[in-house]
Amino acid sequence: MQTQKGAAAHAAPTHLAVQGLSKTFGDHRALASIDLTVARGELVTLLGPSGCGKTTLLRCIAGFIAQDAGHIRIDGRSLDGSPPHKRNFGMVFQGYAVFPHLTVAENVAYGLRARGVAAGQRAERVARALDRVQLSHLAQRFPDALSGGQKQRVGIARALVIEPDLLLMDEPLSNLDAKLRVEMRQEIRLMQRELGITTLYVTHDQDEAMSISDRVAVMQGGVIQQIAPPEVVFDDPANAFVADFIGGCNWIEAEVAGDPAVLHIAGEAALPLPPAAGVRGPVRAGIRAEDLGLAAPDAPGLAARVLVRSFLGPRTRLRVETPGGLRLDVDLPSADCPREGDALRLAPLPGRIRLYARDDGRRLA
Repeated sequence: MQTQKGAAAHAAPTHLAVQGLSKTFGDHRALASIDLTVARGELVTLLGPSGCGKTTLLRCIAGFIAQDAGHIRIDGRSLDGSPPHKRNFGMVFQGYAVFPHLTVAENVAYGLRARGVAAGQRAERVARALDRVQLSHLAQRFPDALSGGQKQRVGIARALVIEPDLLLMDEPLSNLDAKLRVEMRQEIRLMQRELGITTLYVTHDQDEAMSISDRVAVMQGGVIQQIAPPEVVFDDPANAFVADFIGGCNWIEAEVAGDPAVLHIAGEAALPLPPAAGVRGPVRAGIRAEDLGLAAPDAPGLAARVLVRSFLGPRTRLRVETPGGLRLDVDLPSADCPREGDALRLAPLPGRIRLYARDDGRRLA
């Protein structure tokens, strides 16, 4: 499956191409032969836990770190060995990186002055950049009079004003409070779309990645585990790591047997599987909390008792335990949701049990 948005972006000409990129620090393999292409005007997010290699990859592309092997190209032009200031990339950092002794306008103009842009043209481009981030009225303020969100807007304006070939954003919202993060990520997405600027965005926040990206590259161990539009990464995870990192799963050690196939869980009732599963033997089954529901009276299901009930507005998260000691998370509509201590029977929604290999987590069905 590929969304229209994802398909359109991927059909555009390749703007950034990374091929076989590797980097080690001592005995630590930070990047392992990374291949990545980003289409012109596309926003691709590098998503993963701390230490997965996403920031190292971004810094290699920016030229701050030299790769050990591989190639980086923009529009087919090699950037290997090119210093950062020769790459014409805009960079937005996690920590704002604004100069406290310069006004907002002077901060934004800094890159233009360094490039020798004439004063008149500089003023025009700064005004245009500040207007894009809605900071025109604060042009003469100093950073100590700005909020965190305003400081980050200054950083974005400074990255945009040089009219970069590529915009690189390294955890740009991590220092902001939750409400402001949501507002800023929407504004970043709108701005990126309006300008049509190719963007590589780094975050460890899955909600952030899923909400703004044309495609998400999920990383772990210096490897891109899956790259696809957000809907595909969520609905069709390539392996157990992606399934667990994006949305989370209940994990069950089980055995697939029979014809038609059923999922045998030690000490529990067997659960039917789709005929197309085509898998037999020991597996690791993953079921998302939202993919479990109350079983119909005559349907197969897992008996359980509610341990903890967490109200989340329209949905309620239950932690339940089966007679065999299996603990599961379940998301149900809050209306008429069972209470703590209640007995219930659960069944996966049709086709929503995913099967993975126990040894390496590869997707089986």
